[in-house]
Amino acid sequence: MKKLKTLCAIVGAAAMLYTAPAFATEQKFNVPEYDLKGAEEITSYSVLTPFGLLPIQDPKEAEGSPVVITKKYGVDRNKDGKSDLIYIEVNVPELEYTNPQTGKPVKEPAYTVKQLAIDEDFDGYVERLLIDQQDEKEKNGADGIYDLEQYAPRIEDLLK
Repeated sequence: MKKLKTLCAIVGAAAMLYTAPAFATEQKFNVPEYDLKGAEEITSYSVLTPFGLLPIQDPKEAEGSPVVITKKYGVDRNKDGKSDLIYIEVNVPELEYTNPQTGKPVKEPAYTVKQLAIDEDFDGYVERLLIDQQDEKEKNGADGIYDLEQYAPRIEDLLK
């Protein structure tokens, strides 16, 4: 199951549609100011399978399997017509499964992972990818404070 959680987090493992991001007062990393009003929005769906995430076009195709919903918002901060900041929310649904080691049923609550891909110098490449995947109690779910910073690919690849 840890592998499944990690996969969900890596893929971007997002709940509700926000008009603007909520920030905690104390960030661990430098987070630029931005506004999601008028941002380009892309919603995608994936079925959670034992082998990973399988992209689908419509949640009805899931046939009862858990569906991960990813929403991406492209923000053009320098007004050149190209997105230079991508706000990503990944909604991981409630999961019910049987623990293979104990044979006992396990129920994990739904949670949201938030990511912020930032093109600092507006060259089309993401210099920073901030990830908010745990709350202050280290449980799955975003709390408004980005926990992790890592490298990311070209900004246009994130909008696919």
